[in-house]
Amino acid sequence: MTLAANGDKEAFTELYGRYKKNIYYFFLKMLWQNAQLAADFTQELFFKLIRNANTYNVNQPFKPWVYSVAHNMCKNEYKKQEIRKRFESQTANETLLEINLSSQNQVKKMEMFRETLLLKLESFPIDKKEAFIMRYLENLSIKEISEIQEKPEGSIKSGLHYTCKKLATWLAPFKTLLYEKE
Repeated sequence: MTLAANGDKEAFTELYGRYKKNIYYFFLKMLWQNAQLAADFTQELFFKLIRNANTYNVNQPFKPWVYSVAHNMCKNEYKKQEIRKRFESQTANETLLEINLSSQNQVKKMEMFRETLLLKLESFPIDKKEAFIMRYLENLSIKEISEIQEKPEGSIKSGLHYTCKKLATWLAPFKTLLYEKE
């Protein structure tokens, strides 16, 4: 990033190559599975990096910094759209689980689990949803999440514990479903 800040186009190209895919998937997960919005945000993030390269602190690791920028972009989008939707009704989710899954293959069951997980995540406050995604889907450390969200590590851990416990209850029907033999 230091080289990119000094105008080295090859350095920026290298950063883009290393991080574009992960950042895109982060945005995809955070922005309602909207592929176009995720692509636009990814592009905008890298434009911001070019425009503000001189603001990068060389003493800070790049990965948490770039995710902090992405985090702030998501927060701004949520405020702009005033969207923090919850489920319209629990019955819609119960109906989803009542579908006869016994004839579906394991891949379809896993896809349904993933879709349900992401749908359930929408019911959490944005900071808990984001921490879960960063920890378990993006593999960031507790320390990195703490730095990005500017919260104590203990708060991140307890928030993740609460989120996982709630998700485990909601997704319990999948436990037997995913491990049953065809």
